[in-house]
Amino acid sequence: MTPPNTVEPENLGAKVTACLLTYNHRHVLPRVLESLECQTLGDFELIISDDGSSDGTWQYVSDWCSSRSWAKAIKNNGSSSMASNANHAFSESDTPFVALLHHDDLYRRDLLEKWARLLHKNPSAGFVFNAYGFSDDEPPKVEDVDRLIDGPTFLKDELLLDWGCPVRGTAMIRKSAFEAVGGFNEEFGSIADVDLWMRLSASYDVGYVREPLIEVNQDRPDEGYPEEYSAFSWDRRRRLYEIHGQNLARLLSNERSIWTNFALLRYRWMVSLDRLKWLLYAVAKDKNAMIENAHVGENPYEFQALKWLVEIFRLLFGKR
Repeated sequence: MTPPNTVEPENLGAKVTACLLTYNHRHVLPRVLESLECQTLGDFELIISDDGSSDGTWQYVSDWCSSRSWAKAIKNNGSSSMASNANHAFSESDTPFVALLHHDDLYRRDLLEKWARLLHKNPSAGFVFNAYGFSDDEPPKVEDVDRLIDGPTFLKDELLLDWGCPVRGTAMIRKSAFEAVGGFNEEFGSIADVDLWMRLSASYDVGYVREPLIEVNQDRPDEGYPEEYSAFSWDRRRRLYEIHGQNLARLLSNERSIWTNFALLRYRWMVSLDRLKWLLYAVAKDKNAMIENAHVGENPYEFQALKWLVEIFRLLFGKR
C-alpha cells in the first residue's frame, strides 16, 4: 500500500487518506497523479472520487488505480457538485486525517507529510492549509499568520473580513472535526468549502504551513465544465452572501453588545455595496443579461433600497 520512493516518518501515513476529486479533467491527470505518487509520506491511502465525468477521466483513474494497491477509484452520483463529491469521498475514508485535493493542482512531494505532521503535533487544529504557488510569474501567496492560529480569530479577521478566502479549497482535515460540524453543506455547491472552513474555525484552531506546497493551475476544459467556475454568477454570489451571513450570525450569537449591532450593520452595507458594484459593472460593460438576472442574487442581508434599485436597473437596462 506504500507508493514507491518514500520515507516513513513516524508511520503518519497510516493515519492519512488523500481524497482527489475529479470531474472532466483527463487532460491534466497524469501530471497531477505523478505529484501524488511521489509523496514522501508513505503508507497513505488515495481515494479518487469521480463525479460522473464524460471525457474519459473515470476510465483513466480506474486503470491507474487498478495497478496500485494503495489507491482506489470510486464514483459519485454525477451531481457536478464539489460538495457532494467531497462528502462522498470522505465517507469512504477510515483514517483520522483526510486531505481534500483537486484535480488540476500540482502537489509538492512533502505536502502530505507537512500537513500530517502539523495535525499530529497540534491536536487542537481542525484543519491545515498552506501557502500557494502559481504556474506563471505570479509570486507565491503567503498569508501573514502563525503556524497555529486561534480559530475564532481566524474566522473573524481572515474569513469574514471580505469576500476573498485564503484557503483555496485544498486542506487536510481532522475527520473527527469534519464529522462534528456536519461536513460540507451541499446547498452551497461549488463554494461549500468556504462555509466549511468557517464552521471549522469557529470550533477549532487552524494550522498553516508557510511554504508554497501546492501549485495552483485551474486548467479547466473549454467544454463539459460548470460555467459558474469561469463566469460571473448571481446565484454563486447569493450563496457567498448567505455563507458569510450565517457564519457571522453564529459568531455573534452569544454576544450582546454595540459591536454585535455594528457588525451586522456593517455586513448589510458590505452585501449591498457588492451588489451595487456588480450592477454598475454590468451597465458599464453593457451586460444586459447580467442586469436582467440580478434578482437571482437577492438575499436577506441587502437593504430594501438595493432591492428597489435592482428592479429599476432591470427595467432600464435589462434584455431589450
